[in-house]
Amino acid sequence: MTPQAAPAARRLVAGVLLPLAAVALAVAGLLIPVPGGISALAGVTAGLVIAWALCAAATAFAPERTPQWEQAAGAVAAAVAAGAGRLSGRYAPGSGSYHGAVAIEVLAAALMAAISVHLLLSLPDGRLASSGRRIGAGVAYVAYLAAGAALAAAGHWPAAWLGVLAWSVGLLLALPAARLRYDHSAGRDRERLQWAAIGLVVACGLALSVAVLYLLVDWPAPVAPVAASVMVLVPVGMAAGDVPRLGPRGGRLLVQVLAVAGFAVTVALIYLVVILGLGRPPSSSADRQLLGLSMVAAAVAAISFAPARERLTDWATRRVFGARQAPDEVLRTFGSRMTRAISMDELLLQLAESLRKTMAL
Repeated sequence: MTPQAAPAARRLVAGVLLPLAAVALAVAGLLIPVPGGISALAGVTAGLVIAWALCAAATAFAPERTPQWEQAAGAVAAAVAAGAGRLSGRYAPGSGSYHGAVAIEVLAAALMAAISVHLLLSLPDGRLASSGRRIGAGVAYVAYLAAGAALAAAGHWPAAWLGVLAWSVGLLLALPAARLRYDHSAGRDRERLQWAAIGLVVACGLALSVAVLYLLVDWPAPVAPVAASVMVLVPVGMAAGDVPRLGPRGGRLLVQVLAVAGFAVTVALIYLVVILGLGRPPSSSADRQLLGLSMVAAAVAAISFAPARERLTDWATRRVFGARQAPDEVLRTFGSRMTRAISMDELLLQLAESLRKTMAL
């Protein structure tokens, strides 16, 4: 195969065939008749699979190298797990068909979890650039698949919260490697990592907000589909990073997202400690409504804090000093200005102007 044909073949498989297979499996899984019909969680899971499949198809045709294989293979594994889970609902627990469907579901879910750790370690270009990353990905595959094989042999599907916890632990252990990759990246690689972080932080922040709302006011219910649905922002963020025109905007947006997310987490922890730890949970619908409205107000305050503070600071500075900046602003930033490629004459002019304003000369 020639060097020109190899990328074309990869794009065909990872960008077309695997995403189409993931979408087909997700739709086919929803069409399996089970008692209770299509649940909200099943619909959200299929939507997430389709979102990841579309992300894989889009990134496969990006100008830079992307983790297209990990995204496409993870979507297929998730679709198989979801379909096998619905298929197990057709059979009586304890039967051979039931155990077979559960085994496929557990193994596919374990493979998906391992692929997600591999994806995080290989961002933004899909390469495991160091031996440590390759070892980490290998350990993730061995650990998750071994646990999945043990559960499949026992014909047992663990509690949902335990599976999510095990998956989250693997991703958390891989985060330092992703942070190290970001510190040593530049240009388009850094921009793509910024957009991936934006999607992940916003999704996790919204999921945490949904969980806190449910703990405090029993809304939204059921909580699992709502919390899972916001995870669609992760593939959206990764796909946005592969758009060159959006790349330069990622840094500033990530700063704002991190600030708002940090403030939101702080407010959520305060509510949990004060309401559940020091006080008492709401006991009536009126109490829950009042508490919910207060949390909405706190969320609005968190979102509007940064722009409101900036505008109010500019307004107050104009009223006090008659300008958008305080007179001593140039003096306080003079050291940082000296590190830039500015001529000494320009620096001296700026310093003289600042002194004139400061001393009202």
